[in-house]
Amino acid sequence: MVDYYGFPKAGYYGAKRGFRPVIAGIAPGASALRIWVCNDGPHTATVRLQVRFQPWRGDAAWTRTYDVVATAGSAQQACEVARSELGADGMLVCDLVWEEGEGRTVHYAGVVKEMAPPPTRLHVQQEGDGVCGTVTITTEHYARVVSLDADLDFSDSYFDLMPGETRTITWRCPEGRFDGEIPVSCWNQAPSA
Repeated sequence: MVDYYGFPKAGYYGAKRGFRPVIAGIAPGASALRIWVCNDGPHTATVRLQVRFQPWRGDAAWTRTYDVVATAGSAQQACEVARSELGADGMLVCDLVWEEGEGRTVHYAGVVKEMAPPPTRLHVQQEGDGVCGTVTITTEHYARVVSLDADLDFSDSYFDLMPGETRTITWRCPEGRFDGEIPVSCWNQAPSA
């Protein structure tokens, strides 16, 4: 999960997200998707679960919010979403917020390799003092696999951004200084003008 020099690769960030103590699990059925809140932590968590169908562009088609008390070491079904409520031009998004963190789980209606999100532009602002800093990223449309490419320790990388969403990533330079621009890209990035 790390390269020869000790810098995290894509699998590291995926595992970090997957190993959160509280996650949303999606169990696909023939006519509906069952949404579960799974708590592998040692304490009960009061979780705010937001479920929505998010098209590649614009606002969510619909949004529902649930409050779930997830006991330690348990998985509880929170809701069901009929397959008829999903479309091919977006994804089901489950966002969780609890006292100690937050997380996101997504479900694509089709095969992931056949997704066809429109090209998008990333708006990036960077600040830093050579030892540490931030990168703030905003996207116009859905951005698939946003990655930051530099030999730095990032708080996150290889993540998706929803339309209009902004994320701020912190970074730290483990040795020496970094005074350059951090390349930021996504799989469906629009060509530069």
